[in-house]
Amino acid sequence: MAGESPSRGLWVTTFVLAAVALLTLEIGAAPGHKFPWTAVPAVAAPVALAVLAARFLPPPGGRRPPPPWAVVGLVGLAAAPFVTEPVVESLTGSGRPLELQMLTGFGYVSLGLAALGRFAKCLRLAAVGSLFLTLFGLSLGNKPAALWCLAVYAAAGVVWLTAGYRAGLRPGASGPPGVVVTTAAGRAAAGGRV
Repeated sequence: MAGESPSRGLWVTTFVLAAVALLTLEIGAAPGHKFPWTAVPAVAAPVALAVLAARFLPPPGGRRPPPPWAVVGLVGLAAAPFVTEPVVESLTGSGRPLELQMLTGFGYVSLGLAALGRFAKCLRLAAVGSLFLTLFGLSLGNKPAALWCLAVYAAAGVVWLTAGYRAGLRPGASGPPGVVVTTAAGRAAAGGRV
């Protein structure tokens, strides 16, 4: 992630991490041990909005930190559950505890940071925020669906780390002195015999 604009694969993987983290929280917050099918639209709607927002956000234009309006938008995303919860409670008759509202807002911030993924710092913050959210969602109960979310998150995390490492490599750069290339593809790339 040394470059100015992270790769598309890294950006997409960050969205996957944030979406799985929000799904893990929704599963952990649901009562019972069955998969809560209401969690799917509760996660799909914010993810779709974040992807749509990312599509229309302006490119960084050489800026390193995100613009001030992005920070204001992230604060608005953090406050969104506090605004929508009274409406949902009046329609359904049941509400969510304040802690879950705050964590949902935190998940929305992670999605917002993923949408601002053209800034490398925002991608990193989205990944760290999604990790926290996943761990908290897992701690809410022992549910089989949450463990499946953990498996998907771990696989996506490996892809994210690999893509982040590869994005930091410069084309044509050599490794540190004394490092032995051990794979056949690495030897071929280094000009050696396979």
